[in-house]
Amino acid sequence: MAMRQDFVQIYRRNTWGFGSGHGSLPSVTAPYRFLVEQFVRENRPRSIVDVSFEVTDEAFSSLPAADLLLAKDVLQHWSTHDVKRFLAEALPK
Repeated sequence: MAMRQDFVQIYRRNTWGFGSGHGSLPSVTAPYRFLVEQFVRENRPRSIVDVSFEVTDEAFSSLPAADLLLAKDVLQHWSTHDVKRFLAEALPK
């Protein structure tokens, strides 16, 4: 997960503008937020974990158990190896 430092620099320099870039603007995320809100209303998860790209290798196994795991705009930044490890370690909870 060496990319963490890359993202720290991107945020510090505001490389993408708007923090995480155009895709993080409220007007752009409205459909996603609506979907999550609807899912939560209909399925009533007791606990939710929202994973960010900053999750480190060591944190994979320490994520708390939850009924719903959110990982929006995260996995595409990771290597295939890291995604497979994350799925193997985080999803069984």
